[in-house]
Amino acid sequence: MIMKKLRGLSGAEFDKEYMDDMVKDHEEDVADFKTQSQDGNTAEIKAFAGKALPTLQSHLEMAREVAKKVGAK
Repeated sequence: MIMKKLRGLSGAEFDKEYMDDMVKDHEEDVADFKTQSQDGNTAEIKAFAGKALPTLQSHLEMAREVAKKVGAK
């Protein structure tokens, strides 16, 4: 769905929409991995999610910084 929306955009409009989507996706991923790190079905899932969570949180912060620079929400 995002591909359709982005296809008709260019320049600053593209950047804003793309970064809006990136921030949203990273927020959802961080929430999901946080949940799995605490409530995952197995120790392996909990461990994997807990190990990956700091990297995802870092990526979210970077995405927020870029989004701010391009004037995204």
